[in-house]
Amino acid sequence: MTPRLLHPRVLAAGAALAAVYATCFAILASPQLAASPAVGAGVALDLTVTAAALVYLIAVRSQHLPPAAVGLVAIGGMIVAHRQLAGTPATSVVLAIGGAFEIGVVTLAAVGLWHIRRDIASGRASPLDALEAALGRAGLPRRLTAFVATELALLGHVLLGWRAPRRGAGDFTVHVEKGWLLYAGTFAALAAVETVGLHVVVHPHAPVLAWVLTALSLYGVLWIVGDALALRRGGVRIADDGLRIEIGVRWRARLRWSQIAGVERVAGAPAAAPDVVDASLLGANLVIQLSSPAPVAGPLGRRRSASRIALTVDDVDGVVAAVTARARGTAPPDPP
Repeated sequence: MTPRLLHPRVLAAGAALAAVYATCFAILASPQLAASPAVGAGVALDLTVTAAALVYLIAVRSQHLPPAAVGLVAIGGMIVAHRQLAGTPATSVVLAIGGAFEIGVVTLAAVGLWHIRRDIASGRASPLDALEAALGRAGLPRRLTAFVATELALLGHVLLGWRAPRRGAGDFTVHVEKGWLLYAGTFAALAAVETVGLHVVVHPHAPVLAWVLTALSLYGVLWIVGDALALRRGGVRIADDGLRIEIGVRWRARLRWSQIAGVERVAGAPAAAPDVVDASLLGANLVIQLSSPAPVAGPLGRRRSASRIALTVDDVDGVVAAVTARARGTAPPDPP
């Protein structure tokens, strides 16, 4: 099957977009034409409205590109037009179009935030799943949606996730027993020191490269910190409707009690197999056995169907006792 981005309609949309930009830049290369208010307004409209309309007609309407592609093309056109037409009457046209578009984007974002809060508060989804669902409503590809949601979730943990989470009797942590926070802190500290040293060495010879490498290294440090904070807020939860697994931004699963066949203490991850998901940290100590394959969401949009899920939990006896109680019927039954 032809990859989506190499489909003839997608390539045709790209060619049409390139033709619009080439024509506009050729017009602006002429000082006489560029000075004309009418020409400037036409170029602004071509870079925004015409370009977006072509992408919609060629590739979006036939569902070969998501609807979000129209918005991205329009935003890109507004940015280019604003830079190329600064100080001309056409700038007001571009700003007017951009202002209306931004109002629409803010409105959609507010609606998305409302959906996210509702889904999290009701327990229907984890924060990361709620983010993915909200972004997915914009029509973005699933992989891109998962990547953006993960980045936003990590940033949220870095900014807001320092306070210790509240836990109930049915919440079990997964990061303490292996000392993962110590590992993460060590990696982050080493990366920070290495970043400073690398910057000092490279900057005299290639300042731009030095700052690029520094930015990438700092981004890596933020990723490590965000991942550790996400793990601290995640874990295994015994809920009325089933078992909820949230290993930070790595693995998530929501299992009904009727899907769980049993639990098994182990001393290491099980052998790799297509139906086994290893969601442990530095070695598993518990395996959830399922009566039928269940979907498991993985990092950056990965999806697996698992019959066994390997975990690292801090209170193995507590999880085993809670799940066994459910299996024997000594705990409240599944809700209808």
